[in-house]
Amino acid sequence: MSGKKSSLLIISPDERFREHTKEVLLRPELTDVLDLRGECTVYYSAMDRQLFAQIEGLKVDIALVDVGTRPEDAEHALVTVQKLAEFETPPTVVVASETTDTGTVMRLMQAGVLEFLPKPVRVENLLALTIRISKRHEVAQSAARRTGRTYAVFGSKGGCGTTTIAINFALNLASLSKKSTALVDLDMYLGEVAIFLGLNARYNIVNAIENIHRLDATFIKSLVLRHATGLEVLPSTEQPEKARAVRPEQVREVLTMMADHYDHVVIDTSNAFDPFTVTAFDCCDQIFIVSLGDLPSLRNTLRCLQTLERMGYTPDRIKIVANRFDKRQDISVKDMESALGYPVFWVFPNDYPAVITAINTGKPLFESPASPVARAIAEFTQKVAGVQPDSRNGHREKSWLSSLLRR
Repeated sequence: MSGKKSSLLIISPDERFREHTKEVLLRPELTDVLDLRGECTVYYSAMDRQLFAQIEGLKVDIALVDVGTRPEDAEHALVTVQKLAEFETPPTVVVASETTDTGTVMRLMQAGVLEFLPKPVRVENLLALTIRISKRHEVAQSAARRTGRTYAVFGSKGGCGTTTIAINFALNLASLSKKSTALVDLDMYLGEVAIFLGLNARYNIVNAIENIHRLDATFIKSLVLRHATGLEVLPSTEQPEKARAVRPEQVREVLTMMADHYDHVVIDTSNAFDPFTVTAFDCCDQIFIVSLGDLPSLRNTLRCLQTLERMGYTPDRIKIVANRFDKRQDISVKDMESALGYPVFWVFPNDYPAVITAINTGKPLFESPASPVARAIAEFTQKVAGVQPDSRNGHREKSWLSSLLRR
């Protein structure tokens, strides 16, 4: 940690919580790293504007918000967190809570909470948290100077081809850009990237997280799998139960570090708004939502868009791509755009035989350039990343669509 102390504000209507936390802050381990700047005895709902303005004027680094035991406390704490996020310089919000309710935790995360402390607050937990926040701030400052791009590929429902798109997008990025490119399998429970590529994973993202204290570019290089194109792959774990011990802030640290050391990072997420996926969205420059042209998929896509809007993601970061599209189907691209109120950025044609062969043989579509889907993903990559088509015999290849139009 740097020599600078982090400033702390306690927000809790529970006097016992406040007094206990202040006693903990007096311990020698914490006096050099944390400075108690103030305490507030009420949630936002009970504050007047002047008090809230004074709190913003403190410009604290960390706001510790206590979620009490009463049913209404969670709601009051949630609103308080949302208001803290509106500060011109928002603090890192840490929630102290006894609850393990998934719904409450997800709502708090959607409001911007990345750190949770169990109650009662303990010296070792608070010290570790302070170190994590300080390190994350340093990594974020470094990441702000990077020129690389990070992309998340998210499916609006299972089986819509997210992994196929993510893999072949990443392979094209590596091949066409000739720049360092990484693919991260962030489906922590049922990731399939390694098997789709025909690779045997010795290490995975959980190994990176278990060694978070020694995480750097050299260590990541020792974990990744390497494809012939130059693409480097950080697989998901083959033991899904290990994901239960993984915290979102650890995933954030891995993704941020990778974004700082690779020119391109593609993240294949799960098809659920779990904490790991939300963390990926926070870390990425572009979110691709993969949708099919059927009613259930479109309904889910609309719900995804609405959720992302509530979570504060701006439209410029979100792109809709339609997969397995057949122009003979009942729902057209215009119908999709009308239903979603959102433009469709790209359309991938339906080529099921080529896709299922690629999956079953472990040879990605990238290796079958004659496939319409493979050609479409190559053109998609050129559009997204501004890279030029691969050149063979000194000539650019015609797109699959151009070829069809000129028959």
